Amino acid sequence: MKNVFLKILSIICFLIIVATGSYVSFRILKNIAPKTFVRETSNMNLKSPSGTVVIPQKVYKNTLPFDRLYNVIHSDKKVVYYAFVNSPSGNSKNFNIRAGLDKENLNYYYNLYPDNISQNQNQKCRNKSEFCAQNYLIKNCTDYICIIHPLRREFIKIPFENYSEFINMANKLKLW
Repeated sequence: MKNVFLKILSIICFLIIVATGSYVSFRILKNIAPKTFVRETSNMNLKSPSGTVVIPQKVYKNTLPFDRLYNVIHSDKKVVYYAFVNSPSGNSKNFNIRAGLDKENLNYYYNLYPDNISQNQNQKCRNKSEFCAQNYLIKNCTDYICIIHPLRREFIKIPFENYSEFINMANKLKLW
């Protein structure tokens, strides 16, 4: 009887986690340590699209392994990165991006890194530099959804307001 109760309780907990969307945070956890870049998700022979921005070498040099966004610029896949504030508007953006990636089955091609920042959060690099991934990405991607290609050290910005444009671009850039 006790075993049946524990099984039912674990199933209920699992359903609550899935229903509330808490399972999505596990995607970020698999991005903890950089892995070998997944080459089947990228064709290095393809030309970068227009509007691509090169991430300066200084960003890589000043971002240490213990910095908060180190894993974003050293990811094993392309990364969908966006900074948002925990508010109804920010949470809606977060939901729409996740739903779009899930609906289009794009999770194989992209690691998702939503960066929940507070409006007054003081961004400091751990090595005391002002030019690390954390500052650079928050400065460039606060009003945009950024698709980052860590191996090419490039990213492209898509305005937050246009989710359909983001999904279309993410589909086009699957093998970029």
